[in-house]
Amino acid sequence: MGTLEVSVALPRALYEEAVGPIPAKPRVIGADGVLGPYVAALGRLLEKATRSQASPKPDELAVLELLGALSSGGDSRSTGRSHYEAACGVIERHLADPALGAGYIAARIGISERRLSRVFAARETGVPQYILGLRLERARRLITSPEGATLTVAEVAHRCGFASPSHFSQKFARGFGVPPAELRRQSRSASSMSG
Repeated sequence: MGTLEVSVALPRALYEEAVGPIPAKPRVIGADGVLGPYVAALGRLLEKATRSQASPKPDELAVLELLGALSSGGDSRSTGRSHYEAACGVIERHLADPALGAGYIAARIGISERRLSRVFAARETGVPQYILGLRLERARRLITSPEGATLTVAEVAHRCGFASPSHFSQKFARGFGVPPAELRRQSRSASSMSG
């Protein structure tokens, strides 16, 4: 597999104000191991920055802090923003896994579960609530999409990381005010009327 070299030029004062002193030597950072989620998070933020003007710009401080986390090797000086971005990437990639939880995420990004909980609490949510919200939103999109029209509610539940279709239906109805099967009927009815 080939390598990609990325060089980042930014004002020293800006970097040091956001994340601290610049390391004396250049670092070679691989996408494997505990830094992998941080590399992926930085890639996602930079990709957003290169898209059209219409899309929201990434959080510049998050980009700086991810650079700081990578340059420090992801040590304990890494910030909540960098941990949050890395954790969100892990969650998105493993959302369909019913066993996805705080312990798995924390281990993947190299921090304790307690620290991970504090990172999410700073954003006024918890790890389980964040995961549930993403799963429910993915399920809603799938249920109302043409792709999901052929799937049973149990198949949608499975694809979105729910171990139990009944648990999924209960959480979905509580979150959206309507059971998944009823939302599908409403969606089909609306499409047939407009088409």
